[in-house]
Amino acid sequence: MTSPAPARISLFVGKGGVGKSTLATATAVRDAASGQRVLIVSTDQAHSTGDVLGIMLAPTGQRTPTRVLSDLDPALIDAGGVLDALALDTLALLEARWVDTAGPLAARFPESDLGDVAPEELSALPGIQEMLGLHEVGELADSGQWDHVVVDCASTADALRMLTLPETFGLYLERAWPRHRRLSGSPDAATAAIVALIERVDAGIRRLGTLLTDRSRVSAHLVLTPERVVAAEASRTLGSLALMGVEVAEIIVNQILVQDDSFEYRNLPAHPAFDWYTERISEQQNVLDDLDATIGDLRL
Repeated sequence: MTSPAPARISLFVGKGGVGKSTLATATAVRDAASGQRVLIVSTDQAHSTGDVLGIMLAPTGQRTPTRVLSDLDPALIDAGGVLDALALDTLALLEARWVDTAGPLAARFPESDLGDVAPEELSALPGIQEMLGLHEVGELADSGQWDHVVVDCASTADALRMLTLPETFGLYLERAWPRHRRLSGSPDAATAAIVALIERVDAGIRRLGTLLTDRSRVSAHLVLTPERVVAAEASRTLGSLALMGVEVAEIIVNQILVQDDSFEYRNLPAHPAFDWYTERISEQQNVLDDLDATIGDLRL
């Protein structure tokens, strides 16, 4: 019996407030309408996916998405499309994983207080929740239940930290406790449990690193607005993603003011709103020109 095919993963990244949640959700709805089985996952702790869909979407640490197909166009049912939504509570994920980890650690170091450490205390470790969220996305995509997993990522800094953690963690683990040392010797049962735990974590993180650079499965969709500060951050993000080997499938510029010459305004009183609108369109065009030049430089 053949294993189910893993899903494609689309990561929507960008600065907060540019419309990532709206565009990620719109992409998920569009693909479901075309007959695909789609899961949209929010890894942002300020979850907005449920608001965009107009449903209650409670954050959870379980792999139990909410079926939202019935709340959308009934035509989706005829097309065979499926749309599920999941808001990941990474603190709940951390709590569940720590329960599995604390036992072996406490047994290996009985004089320590590791067994008394609360999961909430571990949340202070930089990036641990983001890494758990990324791991869950990978597991969901590999389950074979969906054709496409759309990820509404956190704001740029958190998203980049999530994407760079697999490589960073592996590097520091190898420096702190090289693999050849972990596996050498004849450790006691407690140490063997720790080694097995670390090997399992290391293997999972290596899989994440390989997955992120698999251009046949994973792509990033960079969302921005035509504002100079936002575009500057988007340029840096684009460079970071390129260095990480993550495929950038598209750059989506949201909230563009359109120059409409179909109307002729006559005998209107002078109003600063008209001047603001004209200047805003000109400013947006300048920002887009600069961004286009930056993209050209990166391609070179």
